[in-house]
Amino acid sequence: MINHDAILWSYTLTIGIIADIVTLIGLIIILWARTVLGGNWSTAAVLKENHELIQSGPYSYVRHPIYSGLMLMVLGVAIFYGHAIGFVALAISFITSWLRAREEEKLLTRHFPDEYPNYKARVKAFIPFVF
Repeated sequence: MINHDAILWSYTLTIGIIADIVTLIGLIIILWARTVLGGNWSTAAVLKENHELIQSGPYSYVRHPIYSGLMLMVLGVAIFYGHAIGFVALAISFITSWLRAREEEKLLTRHFPDEYPNYKARVKAFIPFVF
């Protein structure tokens, strides 16, 4: 059983600065991705009229930059507080993002049967050059 109150490290100014930077980078990625998506963005996995497969901006580095940015923000909060529960929240965030991404990818593969598999083979899902 995980002790959710387990303190992994105590707050220091350095920890706070690192946490703030990680959180800010996540927010910037989310805003950048949302801006690049423009009218293609929605809260649910749906196709819009004249839907495009966006492969520029942050989408040239990862297929799901909004989820990547969100996970960075959760990581920043976990680092800031230094409690085990923060990393449990990060794991939940990852699992939720991964499940949503799978649904979106099924939809995009059906709608862009030639382009999306090539894009998927070329660009990692959440972490550039890694995963």
